[in-house]
Amino acid sequence: MPSIQLSKTGVFSVNIPIRVARSLKLQKGKKTTVRKGKNSNELIVTIERN
Repeated sequence: MPSIQLSKTGVFSVNIPIRVARSLKLQKGKKTTVRKGKNSNELIVTIERN
């Protein structure tokens, strides 16, 4: 189950299932942008690729 955690310093930690990460060919340290979605409880995570 995906989850997002926010530290006291404002750092986001996004946890997704390993099979999803492998299918997207993600690695630790990828640059991401987190922004608010249309709903008040929705966050959109954008993963930037070169």
